[in-house]
Amino acid sequence: MRWKAATVAELDTRIVLGPSAQVWYGAAWIRVPKETELEFHFQSHPMTHLRWFLNNQRVQGLDYKPEHNDNLRLSAMKTLVLRPGWNQVMFRGYCVGYPPFRAGMVLDGPAEKLWNLRLSAAPPREKSPDGTPAGD
Repeated sequence: MRWKAATVAELDTRIVLGPSAQVWYGAAWIRVPKETELEFHFQSHPMTHLRWFLNNQRVQGLDYKPEHNDNLRLSAMKTLVLRPGWNQVMFRGYCVGYPPFRAGMVLDGPAEKLWNLRLSAAPPREKSPDGTPAGD
């Protein structure tokens, strides 16, 4: 991961993965001190097929809709519960057209819940309270 200069018009909470006709995978880890319910905004764009997973369980029932009347920015909202300790969020995506391929995720909830989150772009070394390695 690295910083890249951007203008206001280029700011986007999704990442650019690459052109079409490619399969991409992504993962992130979220640590919470206790069981925490948050609203997840899973982001995509047209002609992209994404499968999201929380702790190796597929997130079902995502209905993508345009964000702010922008047909090129799609998102689906789902309330999910994070278990105490580290939680792994993963996606598998395939873009069939309209490159560049983009995917993203935004967490929403009360400030007191969000300030307790720890985030990692790499598998954490510590184990969850149930003894399983992070992401398992």
